Amino acid sequence: MPNDPTGTEIVELLHLVTEQAQTAYVLVTATALEDMLEMALLGSMREMSKTSYADLFTGNGPLSTFASKIEVAYAIRIIDDDLVGDFRGIKSIRNAFAHPREAVLSFRSAKLTKEFQKLTGWNKDVDRRQLFDERVVACIELLRRQIDTSMFILALRKALPGKS
Repeated sequence: MPNDPTGTEIVELLHLVTEQAQTAYVLVTATALEDMLEMALLGSMREMSKTSYADLFTGNGPLSTFASKIEVAYAIRIIDDDLVGDFRGIKSIRNAFAHPREAVLSFRSAKLTKEFQKLTGWNKDVDRRQLFDERVVACIELLRRQIDTSMFILALRKALPGKS
């Protein structure tokens, strides 16, 4: 059969699929982290209407981008000095995967070195996927503590008479 792929073509196709899966992984992971960051920001704010929320977090609102959420969260001490570089690095890695200048990027792509250097623990011999995962977990743990604290404070406010 003349249209049967060769072994080399099959291996190349499998590499392409694997690299595209890395893109999906980075985009989904970074989006989940951004959503948690938004929850932490909301936990530090007063209650607001749906309109106020939309004005802040959607469209061209001041907190509609991952970058703006990171910078405001850092400014109001939701994110500490130790992790702000990781948040910025994860955002940069996400952006590189979302808008590649070449057909497909992977964790091993040389063009991503600058972005990975922003992550805590970077060195030239590090497994980039493992480093990415470790830094995402560190960021999530920080945000979980912040969200848990905000929920506790909100519950206390509602439980105490005249303290809302």
